[in-house]
Amino acid sequence: MAQLPSHLFIGGNMKVQDIIGSESRIKVISGNGVPTVMPTAWQPVLSGCQAIVVIPDMHVAPATSPLDNFKFGAGAMLDFLQFLSDTKDALDDPADLKIFQIGDLYELRFPGSHVNSTVTDISKSSDTYSKIFNALNDLNANKLYGNHDFENRHFAGFNFNYVVGKVYLEHGFAADDWTANPLNPLNDPMMLVFLKMREFNEFLDSMQTAVGVDMSDKNFSWGVTSGKDEVTTMPSTADYMKDYKRIYDYYTARMRASAQGADCKITIVGHTHCPHLDANIDAGKYMYFDCGAWTVGRSDFLVLTNEEAAICHYSRTGGGPDV
Repeated sequence: MAQLPSHLFIGGNMKVQDIIGSESRIKVISGNGVPTVMPTAWQPVLSGCQAIVVIPDMHVAPATSPLDNFKFGAGAMLDFLQFLSDTKDALDDPADLKIFQIGDLYELRFPGSHVNSTVTDISKSSDTYSKIFNALNDLNANKLYGNHDFENRHFAGFNFNYVVGKVYLEHGFAADDWTANPLNPLNDPMMLVFLKMREFNEFLDSMQTAVGVDMSDKNFSWGVTSGKDEVTTMPSTADYMKDYKRIYDYYTARMRASAQGADCKITIVGHTHCPHLDANIDAGKYMYFDCGAWTVGRSDFLVLTNEEAAICHYSRTGGGPDV
Protein backbone atom coordinates (compact mmCIF):
# COMPACT_ATOMS: atom_id res chain seq x y z
CA MET A 1 0.00 0.00 0.00
CA ALA A 2 1.25 3.47 -0.87
CA GLN A 3 1.07 5.42 2.41
CA LEU A 4 0.95 9.16 1.94
CA PRO A 5 3.54 11.11 3.95
CA SER A 6 2.22 12.97 6.98
CA HIS A 7 2.94 16.48 8.12
CA LEU A 8 2.01 18.09 11.43
CA PHE A 9 -1.76 17.78 11.71
CA ILE A 10 -3.45 21.02 12.76
CA GLY A 11 -7.09 20.71 13.80
CA GLY A 12 -9.85 19.05 11.83
CA ASN A 13 -12.73 21.48 11.35
CA MET A 14 -12.76 21.72 7.54
CA LYS A 15 -16.14 20.87 6.01
CA VAL A 16 -17.29 20.01 2.50
CA GLN A 17 -18.58 23.55 2.03
CA ASP A 18 -15.09 24.89 2.72
CA ILE A 19 -13.90 23.04 -0.38
CA ILE A 20 -16.77 23.71 -2.78
CA GLY A 21 -17.28 27.29 -1.56
CA SER A 22 -19.76 29.34 -3.57
CA GLU A 23 -19.08 27.62 -6.90
CA SER A 24 -22.55 27.51 -8.50
CA ARG A 25 -21.60 24.66 -10.84
CA ILE A 26 -21.12 22.25 -7.92
CA LYS A 27 -24.07 20.39 -6.43
CA VAL A 28 -23.98 17.79 -3.63
CA ILE A 29 -25.92 14.80 -4.99
CA SER A 30 -25.43 12.28 -2.17
CA GLY A 31 -27.43 12.29 1.05
CA ASN A 32 -30.31 14.22 -0.54
CA GLY A 33 -27.96 17.16 -0.95
CA VAL A 34 -26.55 17.03 2.58
CA PRO A 35 -22.94 15.97 3.37
CA THR A 36 -22.46 12.81 5.42
CA VAL A 37 -21.00 13.43 8.88
CA MET A 38 -17.94 11.51 10.06
CA PRO A 39 -18.33 9.85 13.49
CA THR A 40 -16.54 11.85 16.17
CA ALA A 41 -14.68 8.75 17.33
CA TRP A 42 -13.06 8.41 13.89
CA GLN A 43 -11.68 11.93 13.79
CA PRO A 44 -9.21 12.76 12.47
CA VAL A 45 -10.14 10.49 9.59
CA LEU A 46 -7.28 11.64 7.36
CA SER A 47 -3.54 11.74 7.84
CA GLY A 48 -1.25 14.30 6.26
CA CYS A 49 -4.06 16.56 5.08
CA GLN A 50 -7.44 17.93 6.08
CA ALA A 51 -9.38 17.13 2.92
CA ILE A 52 -9.20 14.99 -0.22
CA VAL A 53 -10.93 15.32 -3.57
CA VAL A 54 -11.28 12.12 -5.59
CA ILE A 55 -11.74 12.32 -9.36
CA PRO A 56 -13.23 9.09 -10.78
CA ASP A 57 -12.83 7.25 -14.10
CA MET A 58 -12.26 9.48 -17.14
CA HIS A 59 -11.43 7.00 -19.96
CA VAL A 60 -9.75 9.61 -22.14
CA ALA A 61 -9.22 8.19 -25.63
CA PRO A 62 -7.97 10.06 -28.70
CA ALA A 63 -10.45 12.88 -29.28
CA THR A 64 -11.31 11.59 -32.76
CA SER A 65 -12.07 8.05 -31.59
CA PRO A 66 -15.68 6.78 -31.42
CA LEU A 67 -14.75 5.34 -28.02
CA ASP A 68 -14.06 8.81 -26.63
CA ASN A 69 -17.12 9.96 -24.73
CA PHE A 70 -14.98 11.99 -22.32
CA LYS A 71 -14.87 14.76 -24.94
CA PHE A 72 -18.35 15.98 -23.96
CA GLY A 73 -17.19 16.79 -20.42
CA ALA A 74 -13.64 17.85 -21.22
CA GLY A 75 -14.30 21.58 -20.97
CA ALA A 76 -15.96 21.09 -17.59
CA MET A 77 -13.01 19.02 -16.38
CA LEU A 78 -10.53 21.73 -17.35
CA ASP A 79 -12.63 24.31 -15.50
CA PHE A 80 -12.90 22.00 -12.49
CA LEU A 81 -9.15 21.47 -12.28
CA GLN A 82 -8.63 25.24 -12.37
CA PHE A 83 -11.18 25.52 -9.56
CA LEU A 84 -9.19 22.98 -7.51
CA SER A 85 -5.97 24.87 -8.17
CA ASP A 86 -7.56 28.12 -6.98
CA THR A 87 -8.96 26.33 -3.92
CA LYS A 88 -5.56 24.96 -2.95
CA ASP A 89 -3.94 28.37 -3.42
CA ALA A 90 -6.51 29.93 -1.09
CA LEU A 91 -5.68 27.57 1.79
CA ASP A 92 -3.22 28.59 4.49
CA ASP A 93 -1.38 25.37 3.64
CA PRO A 94 -2.08 24.04 0.12
CA ALA A 95 -0.89 20.60 1.27
CA ASP A 96 -4.05 20.35 3.38
CA LEU A 97 -5.96 19.45 0.19
CA LYS A 98 -4.84 16.35 -1.71
CA ILE A 99 -6.17 15.30 -5.10
CA PHE A 100 -6.63 11.69 -6.25
CA GLN A 101 -7.49 10.31 -9.68
CA ILE A 102 -8.78 6.84 -8.97
CA GLY A 103 -7.89 5.04 -12.21
CA ASP A 104 -8.98 4.58 -15.84
CA LEU A 105 -7.63 8.04 -16.51
CA TYR A 106 -6.79 6.82 -20.03
CA GLU A 107 -8.57 4.45 -22.41
CA LEU A 108 -5.59 2.33 -23.41
CA ARG A 109 -7.27 -1.01 -23.92
CA PHE A 110 -7.89 -1.08 -27.68
CA PRO A 111 -9.57 2.33 -28.06
CA GLY A 112 -11.68 2.10 -31.20
CA SER A 113 -10.26 3.63 -34.34
CA HIS A 114 -6.91 4.16 -32.63
CA VAL A 115 -6.17 0.58 -31.67
CA ASN A 116 -3.41 0.33 -29.05
CA SER A 117 -3.04 4.10 -28.69
CA THR A 118 -0.47 5.46 -26.28
CA VAL A 119 -0.75 8.20 -23.68
CA THR A 120 1.17 10.46 -26.07
CA ASP A 121 -1.34 9.76 -28.85
CA ILE A 122 -4.19 10.69 -26.51
CA SER A 123 -2.54 13.85 -25.23
CA LYS A 124 -1.65 15.12 -28.69
CA SER A 125 -5.14 14.48 -30.05
CA SER A 126 -6.50 17.63 -28.39
CA ASP A 127 -5.09 20.82 -26.89
CA THR A 128 -7.74 20.51 -24.17
CA TYR A 129 -6.52 17.03 -23.27
CA SER A 130 -2.92 18.22 -23.02
CA LYS A 131 -4.02 21.03 -20.70
CA ILE A 132 -6.00 18.58 -18.53
CA PHE A 133 -3.06 16.22 -18.08
CA ASN A 134 -0.74 19.14 -17.33
CA ALA A 135 -3.23 20.50 -14.79
CA LEU A 136 -3.40 17.13 -13.00
CA ASN A 137 0.39 17.11 -12.78
CA ASP A 138 0.46 20.70 -11.52
CA LEU A 139 -1.99 19.68 -8.78
CA ASN A 140 0.33 16.81 -7.80
CA ALA A 141 -2.61 14.46 -8.24
CA ASN A 142 -2.06 11.01 -6.73
CA LYS A 143 -2.87 8.55 -9.52
CA LEU A 144 -4.10 5.00 -9.43
CA TYR A 145 -4.34 2.64 -12.38
CA GLY A 146 -7.50 0.83 -13.42
CA ASN A 147 -8.38 -2.03 -15.72
CA HIS A 148 -8.55 0.21 -18.82
CA ASP A 149 -5.13 1.76 -18.18
CA PHE A 150 -3.55 -1.25 -16.47
CA GLU A 151 -0.42 -0.56 -18.51
CA ASN A 152 0.25 2.42 -16.22
CA ARG A 153 1.31 0.04 -13.45
CA HIS A 154 4.74 0.06 -15.11
CA PHE A 155 5.20 3.80 -14.63
CA ALA A 156 6.33 5.81 -11.64
CA GLY A 157 3.57 7.80 -10.00
CA PHE A 158 0.80 5.22 -10.52
CA ASN A 159 -0.26 2.96 -7.66
CA PHE A 160 -2.73 0.12 -7.14
CA ASN A 161 -4.05 1.72 -3.94
CA TYR A 162 -3.50 4.46 -1.38
CA VAL A 163 -4.04 4.69 2.36
CA VAL A 164 -4.73 8.11 3.88
CA GLY A 165 -5.26 7.68 7.61
CA LYS A 166 -8.45 5.62 8.02
CA VAL A 167 -9.31 5.87 4.30
CA TYR A 168 -8.46 3.23 1.68
CA LEU A 169 -8.61 4.06 -2.05
CA GLU A 170 -8.55 1.56 -4.92
CA HIS A 171 -9.89 1.60 -8.48
CA GLY A 172 -12.13 -1.39 -7.85
CA PHE A 173 -11.41 -3.87 -10.65
CA ALA A 174 -10.04 -6.45 -8.20
CA ALA A 175 -13.63 -7.10 -7.09
CA ASP A 176 -14.86 -7.71 -10.63
CA ASP A 177 -15.17 -10.90 -12.62
CA TRP A 178 -12.71 -12.10 -15.24
CA THR A 179 -14.15 -9.94 -18.05
CA ALA A 180 -13.03 -6.71 -16.34
CA ASN A 181 -10.16 -7.74 -14.08
CA PRO A 182 -6.67 -7.75 -15.62
CA LEU A 183 -5.39 -9.66 -12.58
CA ASN A 184 -7.37 -12.69 -13.81
CA PRO A 185 -5.58 -14.84 -16.42
CA LEU A 186 -8.81 -15.15 -18.42
CA ASN A 187 -8.92 -11.39 -18.96
CA ASP A 188 -6.30 -11.26 -21.71
CA PRO A 189 -8.05 -13.79 -23.98
CA MET A 190 -11.27 -11.83 -23.57
CA MET A 191 -9.45 -8.60 -24.39
CA LEU A 192 -8.23 -10.23 -27.60
CA VAL A 193 -11.85 -10.82 -28.60
CA PHE A 194 -12.66 -7.17 -27.87
CA LEU A 195 -9.63 -6.11 -29.90
CA LYS A 196 -10.88 -8.01 -32.94
CA MET A 197 -14.32 -6.45 -32.47
CA ARG A 198 -12.74 -2.99 -32.36
CA GLU A 199 -10.69 -3.69 -35.47
CA PHE A 200 -13.81 -4.85 -37.34
CA ASN A 201 -15.70 -1.80 -36.06
CA GLU A 202 -12.86 0.38 -37.39
CA PHE A 203 -13.01 -1.39 -40.76
CA LEU A 204 -16.75 -0.71 -41.07
CA ASP A 205 -16.18 2.94 -40.16
CA SER A 206 -13.57 3.29 -42.86
CA MET A 207 -15.83 1.61 -45.42
CA GLN A 208 -18.69 3.99 -44.60
CA THR A 209 -16.36 6.96 -44.95
CA ALA A 210 -15.04 5.64 -48.27
CA VAL A 211 -18.53 5.55 -49.78
CA GLY A 212 -19.31 9.09 -48.68
CA VAL A 213 -21.09 8.64 -45.34
CA ASP A 214 -20.43 11.63 -43.06
CA MET A 215 -18.75 10.31 -39.89
CA SER A 216 -17.86 13.72 -38.45
CA ASP A 217 -20.39 13.56 -35.61
CA LYS A 218 -19.93 9.87 -34.80
CA ASN A 219 -19.74 9.27 -31.05
CA PHE A 220 -20.60 5.60 -30.80
CA SER A 221 -18.74 2.31 -30.92
CA TRP A 222 -19.99 -1.17 -30.09
CA GLY A 223 -20.48 -1.54 -26.36
CA VAL A 224 -19.77 2.12 -25.60
CA THR A 225 -22.43 4.49 -24.31
CA SER A 226 -22.37 8.00 -25.75
CA GLY A 227 -21.51 10.69 -23.23
CA LYS A 228 -23.29 13.45 -25.08
CA ASP A 229 -26.20 13.82 -22.64
CA GLU A 230 -25.32 15.14 -19.18
CA VAL A 231 -26.33 12.99 -16.18
CA THR A 232 -26.86 14.95 -12.98
CA THR A 233 -28.67 12.56 -10.65
CA MET A 234 -27.59 10.09 -7.97
CA PRO A 235 -28.68 6.50 -8.77
CA SER A 236 -30.84 4.72 -6.20
CA THR A 237 -29.39 2.14 -3.82
CA ALA A 238 -31.55 -0.50 -5.51
CA ASP A 239 -30.10 0.33 -8.93
CA TYR A 240 -26.55 0.21 -7.60
CA MET A 241 -27.04 -3.11 -5.84
CA LYS A 242 -28.70 -4.63 -8.88
CA ASP A 243 -25.54 -4.21 -10.94
CA TYR A 244 -22.66 -3.79 -8.50
CA LYS A 245 -23.50 -5.69 -5.31
CA ARG A 246 -20.53 -8.01 -5.85
CA ILE A 247 -18.16 -5.02 -5.71
CA TYR A 248 -19.88 -3.60 -2.63
CA ASP A 249 -19.77 -7.02 -0.92
CA TYR A 250 -16.10 -7.53 -1.77
CA TYR A 251 -14.89 -4.28 -0.19
CA THR A 252 -17.20 -4.27 2.81
CA ALA A 253 -16.01 -7.81 3.61
CA ARG A 254 -12.41 -6.66 3.35
CA MET A 255 -13.05 -3.85 5.83
CA ARG A 256 -14.62 -6.28 8.29
CA ALA A 257 -11.58 -8.56 7.94
CA SER A 258 -9.12 -5.64 8.34
CA ALA A 259 -7.65 -6.65 4.97
CA GLN A 260 -7.22 -2.99 4.01
CA GLY A 261 -5.52 -2.06 7.28
CA ALA A 262 -6.52 -2.35 10.91
CA ASP A 263 -7.54 1.33 11.02
CA CYS A 264 -9.56 1.33 7.79
CA LYS A 265 -13.02 2.81 8.30
CA ILE A 266 -13.76 4.07 4.78
CA THR A 267 -13.27 2.49 1.36
CA ILE A 268 -13.38 4.61 -1.82
CA VAL A 269 -13.61 3.00 -5.27
CA GLY A 270 -14.57 3.89 -8.83
CA HIS A 271 -14.75 1.44 -11.76
CA THR A 272 -18.55 1.10 -11.93
CA HIS A 273 -19.32 4.61 -13.27
CA CYS A 274 -22.23 4.59 -10.82
CA PRO A 275 -21.90 6.77 -7.68
CA HIS A 276 -23.00 5.30 -4.37
CA LEU A 277 -22.64 6.04 -0.67
CA ASP A 278 -23.31 3.76 2.30
CA ALA A 279 -22.47 5.34 5.65
CA ASN A 280 -24.17 2.70 7.78
CA ILE A 281 -22.29 -0.55 7.19
CA ASP A 282 -22.62 -2.78 10.26
CA ALA A 283 -24.63 -0.09 12.05
CA GLY A 284 -22.11 2.63 11.29
CA LYS A 285 -18.82 0.80 11.82
CA TYR A 286 -17.68 1.45 8.24
CA MET A 287 -18.44 3.58 5.17
CA TYR A 288 -18.29 2.73 1.46
CA PHE A 289 -18.06 5.32 -1.33
CA ASP A 290 -18.21 4.73 -5.06
CA CYS A 291 -17.29 8.09 -6.53
CA GLY A 292 -18.93 7.54 -9.93
CA ALA A 293 -17.36 8.71 -13.19
CA TRP A 294 -16.33 11.63 -15.37
CA THR A 295 -17.45 9.93 -18.57
CA VAL A 296 -20.65 8.46 -20.10
CA GLY A 297 -22.29 11.82 -19.42
CA ARG A 298 -21.38 11.99 -15.73
CA SER A 299 -19.13 14.54 -14.04
CA ASP A 300 -18.91 13.31 -10.44
CA PHE A 301 -16.30 13.76 -7.76
CA LEU A 302 -15.96 13.04 -4.05
CA VAL A 303 -14.99 15.46 -1.29
CA LEU A 304 -13.97 14.00 2.06
CA THR A 305 -12.75 15.94 5.10
CA ASN A 306 -12.16 14.94 8.69
CA GLU A 307 -15.74 15.92 9.49
CA GLU A 308 -17.82 15.31 6.35
CA ALA A 309 -18.02 13.65 2.95
CA ALA A 310 -20.16 14.17 -0.16
CA ILE A 311 -20.42 12.96 -3.74
CA CYS A 312 -20.84 16.01 -5.97
CA HIS A 313 -21.75 16.84 -9.54
CA TYR A 314 -19.91 19.50 -11.54
CA SER A 315 -22.19 21.04 -14.14
CA ARG A 316 -21.10 21.37 -17.77
CA THR A 317 -23.38 24.39 -18.19
CA GLY A 318 -21.64 27.74 -18.38
CA GLY A 319 -18.17 26.28 -18.85
CA GLY A 320 -15.48 26.41 -21.46
CA PRO A 321 -15.73 24.64 -24.81
CA ASP A 322 -15.24 20.91 -25.14
CA VAL A 323 -12.92 19.29 -27.64
